[in-house]
Amino acid sequence: RWWAKRSRCCLYLRDMASQQVTSQCEKLVRALEQIADPRCSPQQRAQAQSLCDEFWKQIPQCIPCALRLTERPHPPIARHFGLQTIEHVVKRCWALLSPTEQAALKKSILSLVTRGPRSEE
Repeated sequence: RWWAKRSRCCLYLRDMASQQVTSQCEKLVRALEQIADPRCSPQQRAQAQSLCDEFWKQIPQCIPCALRLTERPHPPIARHFGLQTIEHVVKRCWALLSPTEQAALKKSILSLVTRGPRSEE
């Protein structure tokens, strides 16, 4: 049946997107830890900073990762970066988002404010 195939395809794409978000979050956490680590060389820090700067340019793709970074299992520096990213999107890139993306982001922010950072499920 066509709707069953479509449903499986949508689940696959959603899982794939979730894996990409998880992978991006892991890269950012490592980069943020390098930036804060006094033992890292200036070149390593610059490379890590470049990764973070590039992340901010990926609107609206950076939003799901930023929201995930605000959750409890991530270190405080990553949660702070996630919140900074959300602030950046709202203050400087809001007009670039579609009305649907704006509504989804607003709902996510209100949920975050209501419940606070949550643990990983």
